[in-house]
Amino acid sequence: MKKTILTIVLAALWSVLKGFAQEIPVTAKSAMIISGIIRNEKGEGLVGASIRVKDSKIAGISDTNGHFRLHEVPEHPILLISFIGYLPQEIPIAGKGSEITITLLPDARQLEEVIVSTGYQEIPLERATGSFASISKELFNRQISTDVISRLKGITPSLLFDERSGSSKLSIRGRSTIFANDQPLIVLDNFPYEGDINNINPNDIENISILRDAAAASIWGARAGNGVIVINTKKGSLSQPLTTEFHSNLTRIQQPDQFYQPRMTSSDFIDTEILLFQRGFYNADLNNTTTRPPISEVVELLDRNKKGLISNSEMESRINVLRAYDLRNDLTDLMYRKGTNIQNALSLRGGAEDHTYYYSAGFDNNLSNAIANDYSRLTLNTSQIFRPLKGLQLNASLNFSQTNSNKNNTLQELVTGGPSGRVLYPYTRLIDENGNPLSITKDYRNSYKEEAFGQGYLDWQFRPLEELELPDQRVQSNDMRFLTGLRYQLGKLFSADIKYQYHRQWENGNSMNSINSYYTRNLINRYTSKRFAAKRLIKL
Repeated sequence: MKKTILTIVLAALWSVLKGFAQEIPVTAKSAMIISGIIRNEKGEGLVGASIRVKDSKIAGISDTNGHFRLHEVPEHPILLISFIGYLPQEIPIAGKGSEITITLLPDARQLEEVIVSTGYQEIPLERATGSFASISKELFNRQISTDVISRLKGITPSLLFDERSGSSKLSIRGRSTIFANDQPLIVLDNFPYEGDINNINPNDIENISILRDAAAASIWGARAGNGVIVINTKKGSLSQPLTTEFHSNLTRIQQPDQFYQPRMTSSDFIDTEILLFQRGFYNADLNNTTTRPPISEVVELLDRNKKGLISNSEMESRINVLRAYDLRNDLTDLMYRKGTNIQNALSLRGGAEDHTYYYSAGFDNNLSNAIANDYSRLTLNTSQIFRPLKGLQLNASLNFSQTNSNKNNTLQELVTGGPSGRVLYPYTRLIDENGNPLSITKDYRNSYKEEAFGQGYLDWQFRPLEELELPDQRVQSNDMRFLTGLRYQLGKLFSADIKYQYHRQWENGNSMNSINSYYTRNLINRYTSKRFAAKRLIKL
């Protein structure tokens, strides 16, 4: 029995071994070697391209010249070719021992190589040793604005904006000093820029690099302690036909919502003043005959009633009228408007085999949502690059900008003044029922101002609506830069550069306050003696 079982097992093993032995020659007979080269669209070999046989574990990569070689490939294989930045391909192989050439096409959907500009040179991001951020013109132009700073918001990591003072202040990774200059260094076309960054037309910018750590100090020294913003403007390209671009946009700015922040109503404020008056809170101001601080209209009525100058019914009637007024309505209708930003930019660029050119002109006109405030800017730019000899390059560019701004500070003057800089009372009115400008309480008591006017002093009342037209506050800023440079390429690894910049800025300001403005009348009255005022009254 045992002998029979052993015979069966040996027969089964012999059958398996025989079948396996018959397969080996078939595999060896059908296996083949595939070799070839992988190139890009320019015919250059691609290093590190991936080659894999479909439905198999056979794979390899191309060498420094783009060549590859696969062994023991089965018949009729399909090769899967892939490389970063290029479209993948499936190549069926029909013959044996084939030597093939495969050309890969660029994938437009892949991200381009990120280039960082330090202000001295441009290097790939992977070669940068510090912390950098690169902003392309496509990303920079996502937002529409007439200034550079507004376009950087929300797209630049570590760049902080402080707008508490009404204008944007930049800082990179926070404040690094208390008393010294805390603004980052601006580098424009390889040179530190000492002008106002708002003079730069954002439509002329090609790309921006942000240098965010101590590595920037190794390039630009101690001035880079607050970080560096490197700006490169647009240039022409060799062998490029004439390209014309025109951009125009209109931005509407809503009026500030005066009712956005909840505030005490006029009626509640008046009730609080009445309570404080009864408890003697205003006694010090009412009895002050030296500085005569401003007193609200309600407190004046309460004081006159206490002295018996007006009756209770008259006082209550006038106070009830004030309860229905809200200063925020007058501010919305009379001091603010819908703002408008208009931007127009035209550029021409192109080049031949030995010359490139770029011309641009821009005009911006911004109307602030604060009445009597506006801003305009004119920019003119040209850039030329010549290559008279092989390896020699001559650069020249001229940039000019002119800005005009009109600023009216009436809104900032809407305070009662006094020792504590008190704000306006909520029931203050700026205009009467007939549309005539009204005066508001400011700097001194109204009763004192009326008394002074009767003694020969100038009218001491402050009427905000009149002040919108009286002051003349204009500033014109001009900025001109001329840059030239010479570069000679010494082989593939070295180059010699000489660069020069002439930068000039000049400003024309006009700050005029007419005789009818409150600023002038207040100044004259403060330095006028009673004797001179009395003589003036006699002459009148």
